[in-house]
Amino acid sequence: MWEEYEEALFQGVFESIKRFSNQSHDDTFYAMCIDTNAEYGQVLLHFNSIESLDASDGDARWDVGGWEKYFDIIDELEQDDRFFSDIWSVHEKDILDKMMRIEDEWDHGEWPIEDFMIMASKVGNRLAASDVFRNLKVTSDFKVVVVNHDEEIEEGILRMQKVANA
Repeated sequence: MWEEYEEALFQGVFESIKRFSNQSHDDTFYAMCIDTNAEYGQVLLHFNSIESLDASDGDARWDVGGWEKYFDIIDELEQDDRFFSDIWSVHEKDILDKMMRIEDEWDHGEWPIEDFMIMASKVGNRLAASDVFRNLKVTSDFKVVVVNHDEEIEEGILRMQKVANA
């Protein structure tokens, strides 16, 4: 099950990055974030640039919610073509259905949120190791991070490192 979700998410985000890379950008990017809401299987994709940091005096470096210029690029890209939804929506619905059944049956028991985040972290690590960013100007220390909507960026970075070393 998780392998199927991983492959679909990888394909959807990879295609999103390719499409984003084909647009004209003058900015130099230092990070990309796969921002999830694991309870619902939802995925947002954000980038931030050095130029955006300069405009905010550097306060927003890892405040993903403040990455306004390139916030939720999937939604913007899908205005013309629902490619990501075509790839991911069936899995998102399946995850939501499973999460709701678990909540109903176990009364706030162990939700497989961490399983979802491990799967998403594997996707992040695969993207970081791929050549998908080759058409973007990125810093030498460019990072791909994966976080759940309610956690600190450090938690996501640590999880990705654990997954990469597993």
